Parts: sequence; structure tokens; C-alpha cells
Amino acid sequence: MPNHVKAVDVLEGAINAGVMKAHMPFMDMAIRGLYAGFFLGVTASFNFQLTALYGNAMIGGLLFFAGFMMIIFYGFELVTGNMLVLPLALMARRAPWLGCPKNLLTVYTGNFLGCALYLAFFYGSSLILDCGWTAIKVAQLYCSWKTKTADYYMMWTGWPPAFQGCHVQLLVSFAVLGSLASTSTTGKVIACWFPVALFAVMRYEHVVVNMYTVPCSMALGSGVSWGLFWGWSIAPSTLGNMVGASLLVAFPMWVTHGHEYRQKQREAKQIDDKLTGSSSSDGLMNAEEAIPPTYPDGSFVDEAPEALYSGNNAAPNTPDVRHY
Repeated sequence: MPNHVKAVDVLEGAINAGVMKAHMPFMDMAIRGLYAGFFLGVTASFNFQLTALYGNAMIGGLLFFAGFMMIIFYGFELVTGNMLVLPLALMARRAPWLGCPKNLLTVYTGNFLGCALYLAFFYGSSLILDCGWTAIKVAQLYCSWKTKTADYYMMWTGWPPAFQGCHVQLLVSFAVLGSLASTSTTGKVIACWFPVALFAVMRYEHVVVNMYTVPCSMALGSGVSWGLFWGWSIAPSTLGNMVGASLLVAFPMWVTHGHEYRQKQREAKQIDDKLTGSSSSDGLMNAEEAIPPTYPDGSFVDEAPEALYSGNNAAPNTPDVRHY
């Protein structure tokens, strides 16, 4: 196995992943999306807990990639990763148009429900067991309420700052591509760690993370309304993530490496056609030859004439073995 993977191979892997996701059964998408949202909620709580305990967002940000690695290793469905591979599969004309929005909408809903499920667990355990209530409450209220909704709402520029989800998606997309480029567990961890740590430390807007953090702050008494949540957190981060995945990563990658991918596909098809053509033309009899000889009364001859079995087929029913 080669140590270096070419960019066209990474593109091919992303396209194949997009094709698989476009044809995935509904139940698989829903359950895997639920798990992805749940574990990103766990990771977000872990991040805020570290930030609150040590007073430094760097520590939590550097370890934020743990949730993404669980999603990649266990095959869960994260909508932001699908925003990258599904457009690539469409550009390669290998995925149905209706399969892509079906996957995105199903996984998007599953991610939201997974975040809500973990929020119920977290909120219940915090109330009953007092598991880090004060530390996490302060961190959630500050990060989720102020910086993710209220600041955007009060800025005169409005949506453009909230639209910075395109920045996070640029980094997340290259983390996904990095996981495809590596063939080892250690390589996948290293390839994902740096891009994810960047967006976590810089507080960019990831829509699935926001699905957990903002409702968590609402449950803890931040006072954020559902209008602020949907209008100034979820909507701009969703559109920003889509723009970042499709226009900043998928489209440029297809433009620069798509011709190599198409050439590779043509060469593979030529080889396949050559092998298929030779086996079908050399190893099979035509329709007239396939009819066994008969006696004048119409009954079949038990043994065909010796002339039919010459060369490699010296005896009846002997297979013609070929080595490629």
C-alpha cells in the first residue's frame, strides 16, 4: 500500500462516500444522525467544562476533536460532513438529485434530536446529581447566549458575522478529506485534530454544535428566545456551513481534480470493457452452437460429436480455463 495518497484518490473516496449516503436507507440515516448529534453534545459539554475549570478556551478547543473522531470511526452521520460529499457525488453524476436533499434533511433532523436527547440527560443529571452545575452553567450562558445569538442580533451588520459558519465548514471539510486520505487510525486522528481544534478555539459557528449549546443555555435560564435561536444562530450557521462545504471546498476540488477523476474512471471502464468483451466472445458459444445435436426422430444425442471438443476442451463439459 502506498504511503502517499493522491488528491484524486481522496476525491474519489469522497465521491464514493457521497454515493453511499445518497442511497442509504432512511432508518440508517435517522439513527446514525441521532448518534452524531448526541456525541457532539457530549463533546460540547466536555469543552465548556474544561473552559470553566481552567479558565482557558484553548484546552477545551484542542480536545474538541474527540467527538468528531467518534463520528468518523463509528460511521455516524453528521450533516456538515454530508454537505461536502453529497455535492461532489452530484458533480460526478453518480448520485440521484432527490437522494441528496433526503439525506441532508433526515440527518439534519437526526442531529437536532440527538442534541436534544443529550440535553435532556445533561439537564436531568445536573438537577438531580448536581454534576458540575455551576461551572458548566457559567460557561454555557456566556458562550451560547452572548456570543452565538445576542451579539449577532445587536450588531448593525446583522447576519454577516453570524454567517461565519462558512469558515468552520472550510475546516471541517478538510478534516473529512484528511480522514479519507489516511489509511491508519493514527493518521485519521492527526488529520482531523488540527482543523477541528482551529474552529473550536476560534469559536466559529458549527450548526450541530449550536443545536446543543444554545438550547442548553436556554434550559439553564439564559433568556434566549426561540426566535433568536432559529433566526440568529441556526439559520445563518446552516447556510454558512452549506456555502463553506459546497462553494469553498467541493466546487474548487472538483474543478482542479475532477478531470483526473474522470480520466481515471475512463481508464477503469476501458479495462473492464476489454476483460468483459474477451470473456464473453471467447468463452461463450452463440445461440446456434448452444443447441445440442439431435437424432432424426428429434431426440437429443447423448454425446456430441468429437469435432465439437477440440483444443483445450478435449472432453465434454470441460471448462475453458483462462488466466488474466
